Amino acid sequence: VQLKLEDRRTYITCCCLDTKEGFLIAGDSGGVISVYELSFGSEGAAKAKKGAQGSDEESAGMSGPPRGSVVSIFEAHDSVTTVKWVERSSLVLSSGEAQREKVCLWTLDGERLGTFGDAEYWMVPGKPDDGLLMRLQQAAEARRRALANQAGGG
Repeated sequence: VQLKLEDRRTYITCCCLDTKEGFLIAGDSGGVISVYELSFGSEGAAKAKKGAQGSDEESAGMSGPPRGSVVSIFEAHDSVTTVKWVERSSLVLSSGEAQREKVCLWTLDGERLGTFGDAEYWMVPGKPDDGLLMRLQQAAEARRRALANQAGGG
């Protein structure tokens, strides 16, 4: 899959892949998050998943390398250092490079649902999942500690 950076002087800093839904999410040094939906030739992602787990005969029907269509491209941070796919809720968790950058939660379309550590309240759409919220809060706290350690020279 070839990722285009739209003639910008940026580079991919992080990415994650959701093999179940077929999404590739990439963050770049310019602060942009790009979401791609992958397909595998004319057979589709479902055939590729089956072929990856099955025999060579099953995977032989795939025509060519995976292709990606752009779902969304959106400004997120000064420089994106982390992107994570939150499978249960189909959301993207990201963080930026600068110490003032915070951990944010996004929809696939680039709508910022909230920023961890901000005073304002916000909701994760869909079915409540206390475990998800706890894991997201732990990830945000770990990121804050890592940034504090970097700033302190340790």
